[in-house]
Amino acid sequence: MPTKRVVIVGGGVSAKHCAEVVLKQGKDKVDVTVIQANRFVEWSLASATAFVDPSCHPRFLSTDCTKFEAKGATYTYATAEGVDMEKKQVRLSNGAAPETFDALVVATGFALPLFYPRLGVSVHERIAEV
Repeated sequence: MPTKRVVIVGGGVSAKHCAEVVLKQGKDKVDVTVIQANRFVEWSLASATAFVDPSCHPRFLSTDCTKFEAKGATYTYATAEGVDMEKKQVRLSNGAAPETFDALVVATGFALPLFYPRLGVSVHERIAEV
């Protein structure tokens, strides 16, 4: 059976869990790529306390994304600029070749009335924002 390419857009817990489930269910029949906009992981719910005390922000921020990657998935760090459903491609912001897919999952999370990081910012820019 041919390998299916699954692309997941998102970098949070939902994207990671989705990648883990797809890899487990698909066994050796899927290639999973996760497109993640930022090269850091932030626990957004807990980071709300940084409004009161910005010095605690580093406790809710990790610059080592590998700790949060689904084993077996490929990670591309770029912002998804758009999707061409006819070509089955996700266009990326970093000038890289588009990611092609057989199946696309959008796992970009949810909007909170918190101070959420802008897409594609560096960890240094994020720390300066907080």
